[in-house]
Amino acid sequence: MLPWISPLLTAVGLVAAGITAFYMWRLTTLTFFGASRMDHDVEHHVHESPVSMLGQLVILAALSVGGGYFLEARLEHWLEPIFEIKGTRVPWQGLSHEHLEHAHHVLSVISVLIAGGMTALGIWLFRKGIPSIPKSIEPVQNLLENKYWVDEGYAAAIVRPFWAISRWLWRFVDAVVIDGVVNGVGQLALATGGAVRRWTTGNTQVYALSIFLGLLGLVAALTIG
Repeated sequence: MLPWISPLLTAVGLVAAGITAFYMWRLTTLTFFGASRMDHDVEHHVHESPVSMLGQLVILAALSVGGGYFLEARLEHWLEPIFEIKGTRVPWQGLSHEHLEHAHHVLSVISVLIAGGMTALGIWLFRKGIPSIPKSIEPVQNLLENKYWVDEGYAAAIVRPFWAISRWLWRFVDAVVIDGVVNGVGQLALATGGAVRRWTTGNTQVYALSIFLGLLGLVAALTIG
């Protein structure tokens, strides 16, 4: 494995833990602390969720707090085959099992400290509501509020081209080519039927004349050929 993969994944995990702690406590602080920002009529109708929803949230909260602790040992044994070859544990980046255990505890402490610090920062920044954004970081705010313009990029690269192609297929291929062929066949049938029906007068003499002319033309063609 490339030597920079492990530190990179560790950094990504620590940053994700910090960001998660920050925005979750921003949400908690703005929702449950400080002055209410709702209208009086709306606030009057706010009530606690029913037991059918609240009970499930309590179960999820209990599993989030204690589930990781109780499942860690089982998860470690479950993943052991990945890190073992013929019964011998494969050293990770040249580290022994004792060093791995030590690194595990150190990273656990670091992640808790980062999450705690970002939690305190989220509470401190939003304890009095949404603070005013300095102009120096307005570009960053616009970037985050617009979700990195992913939707706009997707619309420009995928949605609009496919919409234009679909519109062209509808207007030209469907309306001109397909409808033109279908309508043309119908019009040709009408024109042919209109020309042929002139011969279907019901007069026996006309039919006989038609047969005679047909035979005469056939004889002439065979004779000339």
